[in-house]
Amino acid sequence: MVLSSSADKSHFSFVKVDGSLQADLYKAMNGEDLPPNAQQINVMRSLYYNNGAISSYWLTYKTGAVQLDVATLRRTRFLKDFFFGPPESFDNGNFKVLNDGTLMAIINNKIYFGAFETAPFATYFGFLGAPVNGRYNVGPMVLDNMTEAQSYILGYDNTRQAFIRFAGRSYIDTTYTVRDSLFNPKNLKMSLVHMERFTDDDMYAFMDSAGIKIKELYFSVNFNSSDIFRARKARTSPLNGRIKANTVWAKGIEKDFYFSADDKIYRYNPLNDEIRQLATDFGGKTVTMIKVLNNGDLMLVGTEGTVTYLDISTGRNGAFIKKIEGIPGSPKDVAVRE
Repeated sequence: MVLSSSADKSHFSFVKVDGSLQADLYKAMNGEDLPPNAQQINVMRSLYYNNGAISSYWLTYKTGAVQLDVATLRRTRFLKDFFFGPPESFDNGNFKVLNDGTLMAIINNKIYFGAFETAPFATYFGFLGAPVNGRYNVGPMVLDNMTEAQSYILGYDNTRQAFIRFAGRSYIDTTYTVRDSLFNPKNLKMSLVHMERFTDDDMYAFMDSAGIKIKELYFSVNFNSSDIFRARKARTSPLNGRIKANTVWAKGIEKDFYFSADDKIYRYNPLNDEIRQLATDFGGKTVTMIKVLNNGDLMLVGTEGTVTYLDISTGRNGAFIKKIEGIPGSPKDVAVRE
């Protein structure tokens, strides 16, 4: 399944097992276009119910989302109909499917959670209510460790330019203790470009320092048994000068990063500062999606009209496998239908 975007609309297409393409399937099935600025395909399932079977799909775009039936792929509802009381408008950031089969969604720079108190088959299971209460401005991404025993979210407040903490579904601001102090996470005076969590001990944020330099922050947290934020390293990133306004990112499994610069993809290892361009050429087309699958051995790359499969297993450095052409617009996300 491919979610893609063109100038004035989004597209949902389906690739069959034999490689044939059903382009713009959403419009064919529902008689309407998806609004522009496609973002994500969210595969809904609970790890605790029905053996983890998929229950539906949510296709998100900047100003809303649609839910698809898992069997027919027809639209079943719009995002506004999945609220107990919807906001007047939607400005979506990232959505994430939690282990219980509900959504954690960044909407209008606030964090929303789906209702989990009822059985998964109940009418209002997963519905979104009011955002997590508090004065904060996060997005489009957050870092989290949502476990059953303890859970936290680490967001970046774009107004205060500070890392802020959520304990489960409660906002607790900057109430953490800073150790090491190589930077001040409560007053950074920089804009967030991208951040990733590998483990609680290994987190990175790439920051824009007044549009001049890309700063790289390395930090860790212990929010399960204490309130410690360790500010471990701050430096001008080796990626400085390579990050573009249209750069897309993906996390590797070896504590490394993949990022695009126009029509090229690079692998960056922050442990030894190695930056290596992947082998496959995309013919001058801007990369609009990077997706790492199969335990880090496979990469799917989106460029206008195309999804390209690359081998990123050890020693292969992004060798070409195959490509699917005829995708309407530029791919933004893909998901494998099970």
